[in-house]
Amino acid sequence: MNSTGIAMNKTDISIPENIKPRFAVGHMAGNESKLVFLPKEVQAAGAMYSTVNDLLKYVSANLGSIDTKINDSMEKTSLD
Repeated sequence: MNSTGIAMNKTDISIPENIKPRFAVGHMAGNESKLVFLPKEVQAAGAMYSTVNDLLKYVSANLGSIDTKINDSMEKTSLD
């Protein structure tokens, strides 16, 4: 998952430039939002970023559809 991370700092959300064009447009109160700043107090709730491809990798790995370096660890944390 090369396009997933947490972008927290004191002044803004630091997202790599090569990932920004692949983001979905956010919405707030029914309107498009291009929010580029999250207050420090709430960054932990919204400073994570990921792309659809990375999320699909995550789901595939959790379903056992793909082989990863952490398969053993994922099996141990599974809620079967």
